[in-house]
Amino acid sequence: MHDLRFAFRSLRKNPGFTLVAILSLALGTGANTAIFSLIDAVMLRMLPVSHPEQLVFVDTNAVQMGSVRVSQSIDVATVAYLSEHATTISGIAGASSSKISVAANGQADRAAGQFVTPGYYSTLGVHPFLGRILEAGDANADGRSAVLSYAYWQRRFGGDPTILGRAITLNTIPFTIVGVTPRDFYGISDDGADVTAPLATLRQVSARKMSSEAQKPDDPAGTIFARLKDGVAASQASAELTPLVRQFLLQHVGEDASRFQVMSKLTIETTPANRGLSQTRSRFSDGLKALMAVVAVVLLIACANLANLLLAKSESRRREIAIRLSLGSTRARLIRQLLTESLVLAAGGGALGFLFAIWARDAIVTVANVPGSALAWDYRVVLFTAGVCLLSALLFGTMPALRATAVDFATALKSAAARQTGGRFMTGRVLVALQVALSFALLTGAALFLRTFHNLNQVDLGYARKDALAVTIDPSLAGYRDTRATQLYQQSLDRIAQLPGVRSVSLMRDRLMTGNLKMNGVSVPGYIPKNGEDPKRIWVITNLVGSHFVTTSGMTLADGRDFTDSDNARSQKVAVVNESMARHFFGSSAGAINRQFFEDPAEPSITIVGVVRNLKYFSVRQNEQDVMFLPAQQASEPMRQATLLIRTAIDPSRLAAPVRAAIAAIDSSVPVYDMITVDDQVLKALSLQRLIALLSAFFAGLALLLAAIGLYGVLSYTVAQRTGEIGIRMAIGAQPGTVLRMILNETARFVFAGLAAGIALALAAARLIKSMLFGVTPADATSLIAACAILLAFALVAAFLPARRASRVDPMVALRHE
Repeated sequence: MHDLRFAFRSLRKNPGFTLVAILSLALGTGANTAIFSLIDAVMLRMLPVSHPEQLVFVDTNAVQMGSVRVSQSIDVATVAYLSEHATTISGIAGASSSKISVAANGQADRAAGQFVTPGYYSTLGVHPFLGRILEAGDANADGRSAVLSYAYWQRRFGGDPTILGRAITLNTIPFTIVGVTPRDFYGISDDGADVTAPLATLRQVSARKMSSEAQKPDDPAGTIFARLKDGVAASQASAELTPLVRQFLLQHVGEDASRFQVMSKLTIETTPANRGLSQTRSRFSDGLKALMAVVAVVLLIACANLANLLLAKSESRRREIAIRLSLGSTRARLIRQLLTESLVLAAGGGALGFLFAIWARDAIVTVANVPGSALAWDYRVVLFTAGVCLLSALLFGTMPALRATAVDFATALKSAAARQTGGRFMTGRVLVALQVALSFALLTGAALFLRTFHNLNQVDLGYARKDALAVTIDPSLAGYRDTRATQLYQQSLDRIAQLPGVRSVSLMRDRLMTGNLKMNGVSVPGYIPKNGEDPKRIWVITNLVGSHFVTTSGMTLADGRDFTDSDNARSQKVAVVNESMARHFFGSSAGAINRQFFEDPAEPSITIVGVVRNLKYFSVRQNEQDVMFLPAQQASEPMRQATLLIRTAIDPSRLAAPVRAAIAAIDSSVPVYDMITVDDQVLKALSLQRLIALLSAFFAGLALLLAAIGLYGVLSYTVAQRTGEIGIRMAIGAQPGTVLRMILNETARFVFAGLAAGIALALAAARLIKSMLFGVTPADATSLIAACAILLAFALVAAFLPARRASRVDPMVALRHE
C-alpha cells in the first residue's frame, strides 16, 4: 500500500507523462482485448453442455463426384443402427436446420428451425430450463412436440412461464410446446435454433401438409455427432463405426455396382465437436489469428515507446534514487517501487483499454457481419486483459527500473555525473530501431492485405454487380402451393418490370455469392468418364432461373441464346451451361450448343441452348466449377421461395421501397426479406478481407505513429542533453547546416538498421499469410517499396524537428548554461 500511494503521488506530479503513457497502453491493450474477445467467442468457447470434450462429429470420407468432392450423407436408419450396436459411444444423434414459419396467437414470423433425431438432448447432456426436452416417443410424426430456445421464448413470448402446452404451427403443421432450453444453449451450430422438433416431422413441415408421407429410413439425418464413452479415443470410435456402417449400407445397395464401389470404400471420420459446428469459426479463424499477431505487435511497440519514456524519466530521478540508496534503501526495494508505478500505469491503460475494446469489438462485428449468437463476453477476456496489463508492465518497466537503480550513489550526487546519459541514448536508439522494424513489418502486411482486397474486389465475376437489386420472397410461408406460387412469381415480375428505373427483371432459386449451392446429377450420352466419375450420375451445380436471366444478371453469352418466355413446361427442356461444363463434356463451348444430356434417364433429355462465360458462383476465390441453369417454368415442382433479380437504370437502393410496395400490392402476407444490391452482396462476401485490410492498415498506422513519437522523443531528449556539446561545436565554427546533417546522419544509422531488420521480418511474416493473399506474392515489391517510403517520410519528419532545433542553438546561451 505504501508503494501504491507513492506511485500515485509520483504519477500525479507528471500528468503529461501519465496521460501519454495511459493512452498509449489503452490503445495497445484495448486492441488486444477486442481481438481476443472475438477469438474466445469464435474459436475457443466450448458448447455449454455436459463434458463437451467427449463429443465428436461423425462423417464419411469425401469422394469424387464430377468436378467436386462430397461426403456420403448418413441416414436416420444408420444412426439408429449405430445407436444399438456401437460399443465405443454412449449416444449418437443428428440435427438438420431449416428456416420455418412459426405461427402463434394469430401471428406468424420467420424463425430458425432445427429437426433432431431421438437422443439429441440426452447425447449432448442438456437439461431443460422449463418443462422437458424431446424424448424417444416424440419421434412419432403424430406427436409433434417442440422445444423453444431461451432467447426465442423471451423474444417471441416475453418469457411467459405458462408457455408449456401452448399450441403453435410450424409451416402450418400443429405442434405443442413442451419445453425451453437453458439460457446459454443455442444448439450445436452458431446459427442457433429458435424451435427444435423431431426429425420425423420434417417431411410434414417441409411439405406443409399433414398428409405428407412419413419419414423414410434413407432420409438424411443431418449433422451427426456422438458422445464417446469414458476413456475411448476418437480413433477407436472411427475404427469401430466404419465396419458397422459399411456392413449396414452394403445390405441395401442392391444391384447398383457404382454404389457398391462407393460404399465398400466408405470410412467414418470423427472430428472434435466440443466447440460445435461453426461457419463463423471456419470463416474468421485465419483472419483473427493474423489480426491477433498485428495487435500484439502494436502493444509491443507501445511498450517500447513507454520504456523510452521511463528511461528518460529515470534520468531526472537519478539524484533521488542516489539519495535513497545512500540512506539505506536496497536496490531490490527501489526496483519494486518502480515496477509498482509501471503496474499502476498498466492498470490505468487496461481499464481504459477495456472500454475501448467494447466499442472496437462492436464496430468489428458490424463491419465483418459476424453472427451474434456466440459473442457473449467471457471471464477469460477479463483474465486476458489482466494478463496483458501485467505482461506490458514487465515489458516496459523492467529495463528502465534496472537501469535507473544501477547507479553509484556517491558519484551520481554530482551534477556532472548525473548527466552522463550515453548509455541511455544507446538503449533508446535500440528501442526506436525495434519500433521501426516492427512498424515496417506491419506496414508491409497492411499493404499486402489492401492489395489483396483490391484484387478480390476487381475480379471478373462473370456477371454485372453494379445496378442490380436482389430480393427474396417466400410464398409458401403465406400458404401458396403449386401453381399459385408460380402465378405469384409471375405477377411480381410483371409489376416490378413496370416500375420506373427498371430495365429488366428475372428470378433465381439460389442467390449467387452466398456460399449456398445445390447439385444435380447428369449423364451425357457418349461421354467417357474421367477420374473415377460415375457415368450414370456426374454432379453439377444447378440453379433454377427465370426468363431473360442471362441478360438481367449481366452474364456474357459465349454462344447460343438466353432463356425466353417460350421455354415453358410445354416446350423442349433446355439449359444454359457455363464454359467449364461445356469443355468438361463436349470439348468447347461451340461444341455444346444443341447437345443433350439427362438428369434422369426416365425423363426427357435436356438440350443446351446457351453457353455463358465462367462465373464466380459462391466465392470470389473459387476455381472453375461446372454450372448449369434450368428454366424454373420447366421444373417438376414450383419453387417454394425465389430471389427476384432486378437490373436497374438508376441507383438500385432507390427501388427498395417501390419493390416492397409492388409485392405487397399483390399479397401483403408474402414475406419479403434479404433485400440487398448485388454489389453489396459481393462486398458482404468479401467482408472478412475488407475487415483485415482496414484493421491492418489502421493498426499499422497506429504503430507508425507510435514509432514516430518514439523517434521524436529520443531525438528531442538527446538534443536537450547535448546542448552544451552543440554550443561548443558552433562556437568553434560549425555551421547550422553541419549540425543539422550531423543529427540527421546519426538518426539515419539506427533508422536504416531498423529498416533492414524490418525487411527481413516482413518477408518472413508474409510467408505465414501467403494463403490469405490473392493476386499478390509475399515478396511483392510494390508493397515493400510503399511501406519503406511511408516509414522514411514519417521518420524524416520526426527527426527533422529536433535536428532543426539543434541547428538553432545559440552558442553563448548553451555555454553559459554549461
